[in-house]
Amino acid sequence: MVTPDLSSSPARSRRGLGNAAKRLYVSTLLGLLPLLVSVGSRTSSTLRAETEVLPADFSFAVRILGTGQACAAKKGASGGWKRLPKSAPVRYAIEFRDIDYAFDVFSGGMTLQAALAARLFSTRGANSEGVALTYMFKRLLHAFFFWRGV
Repeated sequence: MVTPDLSSSPARSRRGLGNAAKRLYVSTLLGLLPLLVSVGSRTSSTLRAETEVLPADFSFAVRILGTGQACAAKKGASGGWKRLPKSAPVRYAIEFRDIDYAFDVFSGGMTLQAALAARLFSTRGANSEGVALTYMFKRLLHAFFFWRGV
């Protein structure tokens, strides 16, 4: 019996779905994030309430460490959001430890609160802004990605 040489095959995700599919899903969400926040804050009273507490010129980033995947956005004076360069300095940052953890949260397999409690991502910025951003992100996941939020 010949044993296959797995040393040259790409690493498989530890949670089943291939990394390429996870990267695509996470990239899609990150790519759409500023647009979804802008549209959502105009069409959803709940999302509008979460974004109204954030001051004009508030900026945030969501990054997945070790992948280069990130999105940075800034709130304009009119309440709309625009994309910033990934490396732009921001007031608040959410940094996931790896793609698997980001995918678990973005796909609804784990709530943001549970992921934070398990230290699957870290945050930098004022806690009051982080709470508003967390609820805003949760509403976006529910509205646009049919997030089940266990």
